[in-house]
Amino acid sequence: IRYIMLNEAPERDRTAAQGMVTISTGVGQLVSGALVGAVAASHGGGVDGYTLSYLFVAGAAAVLVVLSLGLQSRQDEMANAMQTA
Repeated sequence: IRYIMLNEAPERDRTAAQGMVTISTGVGQLVSGALVGAVAASHGGGVDGYTLSYLFVAGAAAVLVVLSLGLQSRQDEMANAMQTA
């Protein structure tokens, strides 16, 4: 995420982009940790609750993998960088 954000942001906005990524990452970690704990606790904790939590996380990871397939290839990214430089 940092690599993409820094390469896509104009040079004058890179500091703000880096800060935004850092804040978003921290918030995402806090929210996801609370969400996994809530899912596990709401299904009785123990093995059953954590199994459902892991399945939930696996589903989210699968969605992210599918979304990542829409990213530019490295070659396209380098070609765009050369055009804007």
